[in-house]
Amino acid sequence: MTDHDGDNKIDDLFLFAHQDDEFSAIHLIESGQRDQRSQLFVDSEVRNKETGAALAACGVREEQIVFAGTTHRLPDGALFRHLPRALNSLDQIVGARRIDRIILPAWEGGHPDHDAVHLTGLALACQRDCVGRSVQLPFYRATEGFPGITLFSPLGVNGTPVVYKRTLFEIASHLALSRFYPTQARHFAGILPLTLLHYLTNRCLYCQPVDPKRVLERPAAKIKYEGHHQISFSEFRESTKDFIAAEIFGDDCEPASF
Repeated sequence: MTDHDGDNKIDDLFLFAHQDDEFSAIHLIESGQRDQRSQLFVDSEVRNKETGAALAACGVREEQIVFAGTTHRLPDGALFRHLPRALNSLDQIVGARRIDRIILPAWEGGHPDHDAVHLTGLALACQRDCVGRSVQLPFYRATEGFPGITLFSPLGVNGTPVVYKRTLFEIASHLALSRFYPTQARHFAGILPLTLLHYLTNRCLYCQPVDPKRVLERPAAKIKYEGHHQISFSEFRESTKDFIAAEIFGDDCEPASF
């Protein structure tokens, strides 16, 4: 936390499903560091040292990072089946601190854990009355045709994007962040070329508002994890519908204004 806010407020609560998902949030991490916003990062899986090193390169201190997956034993790939426990762990981590905004993975059907963290974070935003200030980050999702995946591309149904134009230095720094993830070399062998392709055609990254009503809809026409992870959206929906009803709409949480 930054000194001017002490321990009573979190300006930016970043929620990640995996310890390399900060790769999708570099623009908000950097802008928050420049603006001296108090930031807290919560990851739900393992590979802690790699994420710690990557975030340290962005100016984040060790005490600003919490690995909820390690301490609360949240499972990789099946988080959607354990949302109440995930929400309880977040509530314990945040405690009595006020939250200005929560930064979530986009509701886009890229990875089941990403969509699960979106639901968990949205529920917390409803509890802490910060839905209208919270945002979601597009990372990756399925598309038709070759290569079958797109990165950092906002879905129109997720709301008007806020645009972050990237300098050549910022683009180079973003690409270089991949050096901190040796255990994920295979993953980044696919991610890096697509990131470079994105920047060759579009030098921008984005964030978008969150809207509770969107989680009542299919994230996208084509859902990546239905093929890659062999998890159908109907299975995902069946496992999460009670949580959505109780924790997101139970207190008449209103859609976001942005």
